[in-house]
Amino acid sequence: MKRDKLYDIAEKMYVEQFITAVEIGNRIGVHERTIRRCKANGNWDEKRQKFYEEITASKDSIYEFSRKMLREVEKDIDSKKHFYSSR
Repeated sequence: MKRDKLYDIAEKMYVEQFITAVEIGNRIGVHERTIRRCKANGNWDEKRQKFYEEITASKDSIYEFSRKMLREVEKDIDSKKHFYSSR
């Protein structure tokens, strides 16, 4: 496999899958020092942090949206209860 392809695979494993440099080296057959050097030169820690912040923000947005939808459903249910109980 080409070096650039291995680099891309290793970066994705580190940034998006939170795999350690040692484990990446074991999995793709590259010495740990090589992975650590790539990590430093490619700013993988910064990329990992940014990725983490993005997925956290996405989850928070989904949770907030879900809470809002649940409140609206609860309001609808309550209004229907009041409608039927007043008949």
